Amino acid sequence: MACRRRCWSRRPTSGLTDSAGRSSISTAWVQWAGAAQPTTRASNRLRSCGAPAAAAVSDFIHARRQLRTIVMAKNYKFPGAVIDITAATNLVSGQASIVGKLLAVALVDISAGAKGSAQIEGVFELPKLASANILEGAGLTWDAQAGQLIVSGADAGDLENCAVAVAVAGTGTATVFAKLTPGSGSLKSA
Repeated sequence: MACRRRCWSRRPTSGLTDSAGRSSISTAWVQWAGAAQPTTRASNRLRSCGAPAAAAVSDFIHARRQLRTIVMAKNYKFPGAVIDITAATNLVSGQASIVGKLLAVALVDISAGAKGSAQIEGVFELPKLASANILEGAGLTWDAQAGQLIVSGADAGDLENCAVAVAVAGTGTATVFAKLTPGSGSLKSA
């Protein structure tokens, strides 16, 4: 009979198969209440219901590692929020730059022509046109000449729809909180 407390129980897993159709995890240690990592108290509970504590914890951790491996695609490389860019001009950490259809924010100082890390996703406090009244949710354009975000009046070479304002930034303020929208920007042509 199963222990009514939050104990570990050996149960077969289903739906996890390798390329040959064999079960890649025949059994796994799972916790009845669905708690995360086993603790010392969990190990004590294991002993109280007769299960070998060390084996249960070891099998549970092994099963979690296998699940993590199975879920990942073989061609997955990295999350993609941070990429290496080649700077067209000298960039200081926190400065935005146009890279194709992306607005990238340098994470480190990058010399012109050198490679460095830049983030292309997330919310950043970036410079804006001081006279612009930007509302929450407004689409933003990066003015390449002025090096700031604007709402309208894009010129040739500016990156349109590269970010969205996540907070109101009224006239007279120098910055806006902008959520970068990677891949949705387009360069304004002449």
